[in-house]
Amino acid sequence: MIKLILAGLGGVIITYIGVCHLMTSYEVNNPHVFIMYFFSSSFMILVGLTLMAYFICHLWSIFTKHPNISTIKD
Repeated sequence: MIKLILAGLGGVIITYIGVCHLMTSYEVNNPHVFIMYFFSSSFMILVGLTLMAYFICHLWSIFTKHPNISTIKD
């Protein structure tokens, strides 16, 4: 459960940092530096959103009830 909470918090933090870097990339005058900032921040946002999706899907699977062999009635 600790791994799940750390993944969720890490996803939020990484997404926030990625969005901040994306906003500051538009203030750069050098086009090569802009491309590096833009793609690296986009990748950070992708990783953060993936971690948050993992957190949400895993919580969904924990709190929904799946039928067992003992609960299925013929």
